[in-house]
Amino acid sequence: MTFEWEAYYRLAKGLYEIVDVDQDSTSDIHIDNQALCRASISRAYYAVFNEAKLFLQSKNVWLPHTGAAHDKIISHLRDSLDDDWNEVGDLLSRLKIKRTKSDYNEVFPKLYEETKLAVGLAKQALDNLNEIKSH
Repeated sequence: MTFEWEAYYRLAKGLYEIVDVDQDSTSDIHIDNQALCRASISRAYYAVFNEAKLFLQSKNVWLPHTGAAHDKIISHLRDSLDDDWNEVGDLLSRLKIKRTKSDYNEVFPKLYEETKLAVGLAKQALDNLNEIKSH
């Protein structure tokens, strides 16, 4: 049985929804909530990354089996002549930046807001991919 990568999106959304934080964007959030937010951003990115990878592979696009695949997928989508593919590439690029900050930066300003944005970007990218696949 193959894994359904969109399950990572549902996990990302669920993690974001259980964060217990005051909606005041200037407040610091508790360390456990930071972990939830950071994990949410990561899962949102990987949901889109893996769905985009499967999509490109279905189009016989060769992708490396290394970390270089991340940038290759983004650049292939962005360099396409298809505007819908370009948009998915742009969304994935924005998610990658957030995921990298989430995974490596000790301080992540406006983490709660950035998590909300990441979940929204992932939803948009997955919706766009599903629309592209249906053509």
